[in-house]
Amino acid sequence: MSGSNVMHATTDLSKSKFAAIGRLMVCWGCLEYTYGQVVAQALGLKAKEGRIAMSRLNLRSKHEMLILAARVRGAQNAENDFEEFWKLVTKVQEGRNDMAHSVWFVLQANSKRNLRLVKYRGGKKDVNRIIGKHYKVQTSEIVKLATAADKLVDSLSTLWTKHSGTLVPSSPK
Repeated sequence: MSGSNVMHATTDLSKSKFAAIGRLMVCWGCLEYTYGQVVAQALGLKAKEGRIAMSRLNLRSKHEMLILAARVRGAQNAENDFEEFWKLVTKVQEGRNDMAHSVWFVLQANSKRNLRLVKYRGGKKDVNRIIGKHYKVQTSEIVKLATAADKLVDSLSTLWTKHSGTLVPSSPK
């Protein structure tokens, strides 16, 4: 089949690519957990209740709860800082979601073998986008995403330290 492109799904990635994807997933999991802990504390929940309350919420829902807690407490500076932080999160989130939810393929084109990531976006609502587009992804790009996710965890902790005094509800008197 001269001149044709054939794609086959694969799990045959390099060790470095697997390691980078794994690090990204671990860092992102840490970010989600830390976000949940921050929100639980902002709502005045004890550790166990906080874990229960946050366990089924996605990251956006946790963020929105944190913003609402800041509004209720009149903590405008905290609200602004966490909204700016969210902009950083969303920049990393798309790449993270691509790594977590896409499929790796081997593209055979004119006797060349190339590894590609196929992104599927749009879900059930957008059949045209489900077909997917394929991209070459370097391990270094995944490492950058993992590093960025790791920095987000540190930044979130720093923001919480800065604003916890205005966000944690006081005990009833």
